[in-house]
Amino acid sequence: MKFYFLLIAYFLAFSVLSFPQKKRTERADEAYDAGEFYEAIDLYKNAYSAIKDKQEKTRVIFQIAECYRKTNNSKQSELRYKRAVSWEYPDPIAILRYAEAKKKNGKYEDAVDEFKRYKQLVPDDPRSDNGILSCEMALEWMENPVGYKVEDIRYFNSRGFDFSPAYA
Repeated sequence: MKFYFLLIAYFLAFSVLSFPQKKRTERADEAYDAGEFYEAIDLYKNAYSAIKDKQEKTRVIFQIAECYRKTNNSKQSELRYKRAVSWEYPDPIAILRYAEAKKKNGKYEDAVDEFKRYKQLVPDDPRSDNGILSCEMALEWMENPVGYKVEDIRYFNSRGFDFSPAYA
């Protein structure tokens, strides 16, 4: 009797495991495609620990970086792009995004190096030239500041995205 019970339990467990289950990364990809970047970050992070394949791990790291970029978290995106680039993500766009994140964080000299690295891989892309030029101009402006002072006016500015006024 005990043997039959164990045999039935074994077959039930095996049949449950054999049903196609949605992978964690697939759910994260769906959230990313739907524009739910905060949810996608959490799903990718949960899936990351279960992934064994280094190529898939690198892809997930890049996707996390993309989510952070699209939510304007440049510090976190820079860290993730750095890891994706160091793990040799196959698409050179990772190097471009890494350079853009460095530029956004005010690391202009490092960003120029990354833009040049991207230019070697994709010489026809004007984004590398534009990035190099903008970093060089920012460095020049920092060395020679103008006589204007910019202040934050809290009455007009908030933490959110304040643009395009509309009549309701």
